[in-house]
Amino acid sequence: MSLWSIVSSAMLGRLESVACLVAALIVSGCTDTRTLCALGDSITYGAIGFSDARAAFPPPAALEALLARAPEEHPWRRASVRSYAVPGSWTGEWVTTPPRDQVCHVWRNRLPLVGKACEERMPLVAALGNPPCDGYLIALGINDWVGKVSVETSVDNLALLASKVGAPTWIAAPTHAKDAAIQGRGRALRNALAARGMLTGIDPPVLPLAADGVHLLDPGSAALGALWFSVLR
Repeated sequence: MSLWSIVSSAMLGRLESVACLVAALIVSGCTDTRTLCALGDSITYGAIGFSDARAAFPPPAALEALLARAPEEHPWRRASVRSYAVPGSWTGEWVTTPPRDQVCHVWRNRLPLVGKACEERMPLVAALGNPPCDGYLIALGINDWVGKVSVETSVDNLALLASKVGAPTWIAAPTHAKDAAIQGRGRALRNALAARGMLTGIDPPVLPLAADGVHLLDPGSAALGALWFSVLR
């Protein structure tokens, strides 16, 4: 069954509405002094395919726009959301080893976090230092399959990352992928997180994918921000 037979035209219409809503909200720029920090890979970054194309509203930007208009009782109303996403990153590169040469080559001059980690040969969380983050949204782990990192090691790395940031964390399950191997790894990671009581963030439904079958189209990227909004309530 194809993705487009799974995602009905009605659902796509709703996702496009979310993207339009985010576009309307983003202009308000109304944030409070509290800050959420998003640690992730290319999905959090908002990449569309394996190119420089980027979503109009990556999940962190979409979430911040929604929080700007959240009801007064929402615990994160008007919080700012900072993105520390590193496309292609593995969980181990956040906590135990410096980024791989490939990540350094592509991102060291574009993302200050990567530049520091590569120059000083330290894990990304060490390069992150102590930003003013009151909570962390973590969406990592699906890229580990490229390096044949076991699911158990990925979960251990995520637990270590959560212990190092020094603030409340919400850990997400991976988004859906069209490729059977990637999707199987994602489900295994999701189930392992749930078994250890670590699946505290979003557990995404099927969302519209770009042509590469991995990254999200604009409506799906904005919808991911809306899902984070609902988890944080």
